[in-house]
Amino acid sequence: MHRNLERLSSGALMSGPQSGKTVEHNPMRNVAGQNYELSKELAMACDLAARPLSRIQHSSRQDICTPAMLSDVQFEIFRDFAKRYAGINIADFKKSMVSRRVRTRLKALKIETFEAYCKILRGPERDRELQQLINALTTNKTEFFREPHHFHHLAERGLKLLPMQTCRSKQLRIWSAGCSTGEEAYSIAMTLAPAFSVPANGSYRILATDIDTQVLAHASAGSYHVSSLGSVPLSQRDRYFTSSPGNPTQYAVIPPIRDRILFQKLNLHDPWPMKGRFDVVFCRNVVIYFDKETQKRLFERFADILEMGGLLYCGHSESLHGVSSRFKAIGQSIYQRTS
Repeated sequence: MHRNLERLSSGALMSGPQSGKTVEHNPMRNVAGQNYELSKELAMACDLAARPLSRIQHSSRQDICTPAMLSDVQFEIFRDFAKRYAGINIADFKKSMVSRRVRTRLKALKIETFEAYCKILRGPERDRELQQLINALTTNKTEFFREPHHFHHLAERGLKLLPMQTCRSKQLRIWSAGCSTGEEAYSIAMTLAPAFSVPANGSYRILATDIDTQVLAHASAGSYHVSSLGSVPLSQRDRYFTSSPGNPTQYAVIPPIRDRILFQKLNLHDPWPMKGRFDVVFCRNVVIYFDKETQKRLFERFADILEMGGLLYCGHSESLHGVSSRFKAIGQSIYQRTS
C-alpha cells in the first residue's frame, strides 16, 4: 500500500495527517472520533436479544420474535450500528431489507438466529464482524457512465472551468467518493484519457474510496462481465477493455487506465487523511442515505478539500440547496466551489 501511495507523487493522495504514513481505519471510531459503543439502552437490548429464547419466553416485551424472525429490538441494534459507524439512516419501513441482508451474514457464519448474531457483535470478533455487517447493509447500485451528462460536462466544459488548466505542470486530482465496484472511477478515467493523451497536457490521478471492503476488492481487480458493459460505448470498450483469453464474457480494464486509480477504504465520517486539495470530487447517490445535519457537515468538508473553483458532481436526487452556501450550481447536479 505504501508503495502505491508513494507512486502518486506530488503528495500521495492519502497519508497520515501528521506522520505522513497511511492511516489505518479504526472501525471502533464514530464521527466524533470517540470510541464506538452502543448506547446503554441498546446494549441492554442486545444482551436480551443474545439470550436463548427459553430464558426470555416469559418476558413482557412484545417485540421478541421467533428465532427465524428479526425482532424490533434487533432491528434497532442493526440500525444503530449503521448510523454510528457509517452515518447511514435506515428508515422504519426497511426492516425486511435489513432482515434479508443480515441473513447473508448468518448463512456465512453458519448460525441460525439473529440473537446469536447479536452475541457475536458483542464478543471478541466484534471489530471484524462490524465491517462485514456494514458491507451487508450498504447499497451498491452503480454502472458505467451512470448519469452520462456528468461525464459529458467534465470532458466538454469541466476541464476548461478548472483554474489548474492555466498551469499544465499541475497534476489533475479527482476523488470518487463512494466508488462502489469501480465503474464510476473507470468512467472518469476513460473520459479524461483523450484530453491527457499528450504529455504536454499534464496528467491526472483518481482516488476512489468506499467503506465496503468487498466492493473495493471487485473495483481493484478491474474485471467485469460483458453484461456490465452495456452503457460503455463500443469505441471505448474496444479501446479500454480486453477480453479474458479463457473467458470471452469477462472483460478487464487495460493497465494504462487502471493504473490511474488508487482504490482505498475510507469511511466518509472519519478524519480524511488525504494530502492537498482536489480539483474534482464525484460524490453521487451517497449523501441521500444521511440525515440533513450529516449532509451539511459532509459538504463543508468537501468544500474545504476542493480547490477554489473546483467541481463537485452529485447524484440526480441530491441538492446543495439549503445545505451549503459555498458552492454555486453550474449544471444539473453539478456545483463549483465559490468560497
